[in-house]
Amino acid sequence: MKWPELKLMQATIRTEWPQVTTLVVLVLAFSSNALGLLEFGTESFPGIALNWSVFSSSGNFLLPEVAATPEYWILVISGLLMAIFTPLLAPIFASILVAVLTVPPLYMNLGMQYRESIIPMEYSLLVILVLFGMNVLLKYFAETQKKQKLLNDFGRFVPPEIVNQLNRQPGLLELEGVSKEMTVFFCDLKNFTGFSEQLNPKELVSLLNEYFTLMTEILYKHGATIDKYIGDSIMAFWSAPIPQEDHARRAVMASIEMHQGIERLSEEFKLRGRPGPTMGVGINSGEMNVGNMGSRYRLAYTVIGDAVNLAARVEAMTRLYNVPTIVGETTAAAVDDVVFKELDTVIVKGKTNSSKIYQPICMKADLTESQCASLQQHNEALQSYYTKDTETARGRFQDLLSQSGEEQYYRYMIEKLDDRRGPQIPI
Repeated sequence: MKWPELKLMQATIRTEWPQVTTLVVLVLAFSSNALGLLEFGTESFPGIALNWSVFSSSGNFLLPEVAATPEYWILVISGLLMAIFTPLLAPIFASILVAVLTVPPLYMNLGMQYRESIIPMEYSLLVILVLFGMNVLLKYFAETQKKQKLLNDFGRFVPPEIVNQLNRQPGLLELEGVSKEMTVFFCDLKNFTGFSEQLNPKELVSLLNEYFTLMTEILYKHGATIDKYIGDSIMAFWSAPIPQEDHARRAVMASIEMHQGIERLSEEFKLRGRPGPTMGVGINSGEMNVGNMGSRYRLAYTVIGDAVNLAARVEAMTRLYNVPTIVGETTAAAVDDVVFKELDTVIVKGKTNSSKIYQPICMKADLTESQCASLQQHNEALQSYYTKDTETARGRFQDLLSQSGEEQYYRYMIEKLDDRRGPQIPI
């Protein structure tokens, strides 16, 4: 037997050991009852009583007569075989074992009709039935416990309501891998290196825990599945394991609320004399592969694909464009009730097709006249930028720079014009 298989068998025995012990105790109880040593209720004592007199006859220590019968030893051996092997076997093989063990008492009673039997056939069959029933009951409780542990572990990555839905509809959980339309989300703290240098290790861990707790709470509120924490970064996705038709909108709304949350957290940290964190968010929607991925030593429920790569790239570009959130073209097109501002057109390294990137501004219902006018000016400037009308684009960007609070974004766009790099910078 190979070492991994031996280790697996040892782990299985350790897991099922309490169940095996329980069934062995039952076999010993029934065997003692058959000997007359253990009595389950008498006229004088209605409970469980021990009768040591069965081992003595005229002062000599003797085994009871029943111990010399084949029926007794068939009962003991059958019971021990069931106690040891039924917890370890798959249900179909455990059932076959039980069926096989019923054959000897049936044969001895029905096939040897003129033979007197001290232990009735019904007693032996009752013992087998009780042991099998106890095995099924114990397995049910064990499997329920394992299932609950799995759901509790999975609940660390997905919101409780999704865990509850998976509990009701286990078929929705596709761990083997599937390709589907989803939205993926990346966020991390800006200038984390400089930020961490101002804190001792204990303060840094405490701050990160507060940050992760708040951000995860908001992501859970919007139905996200947490993929992983990477340093100060969070990766999450929507529409798996539970399908969500509005996955793009959920991600955008989560990012808006998370920025509001990080502002409150930053103010709290400043009041404590600590630096206030800010963060960047990258979101993209598209076809992705989701499922359990990894090795036989460790698996992770995660997503991969070009759409995931783009989301990670645009998150990094939030520092370059100095905007809180950047979303991909597909995400912006899928959300109807949010106003987006087009930022630029980029090309992912290794790809030939360009992709537009956007910044969510506000809900359409909350758009003011001044914001609408500013967006109109911005779109005109961007159109000149795309047509390579450098002077007109520069002039319009300069006007927006003097009017808008987004100085670094427009300075960066002017720098691109001055460097003659233009749109479609590979990322």
